[in-house]
Amino acid sequence: LDVSGRTEAEPAARRLLANLVEYLEGAKPPAWKKPTYLGGPRGTDLLKLLRVEARELKEPTEADAANDVLVLGEATAEQLAGWKGALAAFADKGGTVFSLAKTEAELGADWTPFAIKTKAESVNATELGKPEDPLLAGLGNSDLYWKGQINAVTLAEVPQGGWRAPTGILARVPHGKGQFVFCQAGPELFDVAERFWLEESRRGSERLIRTLLTNLGAQLPEPTFLAAPRAKEEVLAILDLAGAWKGVAVKSADEACPPAADVRW
Repeated sequence: LDVSGRTEAEPAARRLLANLVEYLEGAKPPAWKKPTYLGGPRGTDLLKLLRVEARELKEPTEADAANDVLVLGEATAEQLAGWKGALAAFADKGGTVFSLAKTEAELGADWTPFAIKTKAESVNATELGKPEDPLLAGLGNSDLYWKGQINAVTLAEVPQGGWRAPTGILARVPHGKGQFVFCQAGPELFDVAERFWLEESRRGSERLIRTLLTNLGAQLPEPTFLAAPRAKEEVLAILDLAGAWKGVAVKSADEACPPAADVRW
């Protein structure tokens, strides 16, 4: 929607511009945290795909609740159970544990300081309505509308005081001063090789994860289209354009350029 260069007044454009200026005047600078990652190589590859520069951890005790968002990837049931106490302590101090999509066995490994129930479901849409929760800022129904039935492990039940999306694809459970956030959607769910029409949905799941991490305070690189150009600094060629220029008139735009030896130059 253009807000300048109009020949006539446009109330909607004027209102939009006023709303943006009003928001920026009162916006508080975010208190960014650093993303850290604990888990296996699949999660590492996903974060690289999403351009999330996360410091990799070997143990959850290496994360700082005041300065880090802990992204938890895939792991064995034994590893997850072994991290239970440290993850709970991290959240209790005010940290956020962001769980990437996990299998039923992983979610059932008793690694959270509260009980959760899971369910394997076929999902194609999750209604968010008009969310006011800061966790869902910038997200809407279209972000979780998938162009096909997708088999996923969802959270069927969370403790009292927690929140879950209607399908259980997303959930959040407060713990101490912090929280556990579950995102059971990810690009690996979409078998694009077999169903090419799911490509848009797959890309949407990537945006979903980046948006959730940003809303949780994780500082991520700016989108590629906003990044400063990184052209090579080397000089490829220098053309000397000094001296007299010659031109030749052509009859139509379709006429080929005359050769250099043409007398009309």
